[in-house]
Amino acid sequence: MMRLAGALLVLLCGWGAGASAAAGRRLWLRRVAAVEDYLSCLEADLQYTRAPLWQIAAPPAARGEFAALPLAQVCGRAAPDRPFSAEFRSAVCQQRKELGQQCCDALEGLAGQLGTLPANPQLEALELCRRRLEEIRCRQEPIIAQQCRLWHSLGILGAAAAVVLLW
Repeated sequence: MMRLAGALLVLLCGWGAGASAAAGRRLWLRRVAAVEDYLSCLEADLQYTRAPLWQIAAPPAARGEFAALPLAQVCGRAAPDRPFSAEFRSAVCQQRKELGQQCCDALEGLAGQLGTLPANPQLEALELCRRRLEEIRCRQEPIIAQQCRLWHSLGILGAAAAVVLLW
């Protein structure tokens, strides 16, 4: 009976490890989608208010949907005495590990334009960056779905192999 309970425990641990790895990949998709939404929010606010970005960035950062997004939090603390582009660039650097190289490259291209140009070029840059991020996310979605299935299978099969070896 103890062997059977141990085997089940090992199988559950393997399944949990596979599920955890798959959840990490899905989290990346949610993070990129949240950054897209944040850029869309900045774009809409800039389009209608034409206010400086350091003023526009604070209200969305306080909302619940962006409260957990570090990019929004850093940009929300921007002040008029520091260039918004520097704040945005530092926020992107902090997110490099979580968002990945491709997304950060797209965001860094945007960082040099935010707060330094008139409103219309900033709007165009925000839209272009949002589309790039959406394209990256859409390209990665089927790959991540396949990897999630793979991680689940590897977790269970690895645990099954451990049970067979230990039995």
